Amino acid sequence: TAGKIIVISNMIDEELLQQKSGTASPYVSDVTQLVTVGRLSLEKHMENVIYVAGKLKKAGYHFQWHIIGDGAQRDELEILREKEKVTDCVFFEGAKRNPYPYMKYADLYVHPSYVESQGITILEAMALHLPCVVTISRGPSEFIKDGVNGLLTEQNPQALTVGVKHMLEDRKLYEHIQSASVCPERFRTVEVMKKIYELFGQI
Repeated sequence: TAGKIIVISNMIDEELLQQKSGTASPYVSDVTQLVTVGRLSLEKHMENVIYVAGKLKKAGYHFQWHIIGDGAQRDELEILREKEKVTDCVFFEGAKRNPYPYMKYADLYVHPSYVESQGITILEAMALHLPCVVTISRGPSEFIKDGVNGLLTEQNPQALTVGVKHMLEDRKLYEHIQSASVCPERFRTVEVMKKIYELFGQI
């Protein structure tokens, strides 16, 4: 409509996410499972996943880290994975039409991106009650309260390592964040649709 610009947030349908995540875990190992979802591109800083995995492995953690997504950096990241000697614990799963089983049945979601206007995959992880460690950027900073419903870290692999270790080592913190890990109300389908109806009612 002339003279009006309507901006609607992406909707998170929690019921649909639960349905898509299924009732069977895709993981076959009982070690700690970490997951990251995103494009393999420069701004997403997936190399930090590999650096953090290297630090965790050297520190004696037993884990598997699954990267869901594909992109131009795939070959470069696979070379880095070999260099950091984490081919046995970091797995490139490729793009998935349905990444939600990997998210629902993981122990921790890690988001290394330096540029996020909103952070849909973080919201989806929270809707599945998955604790999140997130590199700080504009979008996630609007709905994650550090230490309350997630952990925010500075934009470097050292800080991300500290955040992941903190979440894995402090059971009380983990359980507190897990209990608070829910999709913020303003991103839920019912709330977004309500805003749409209100906006159209003003036209």
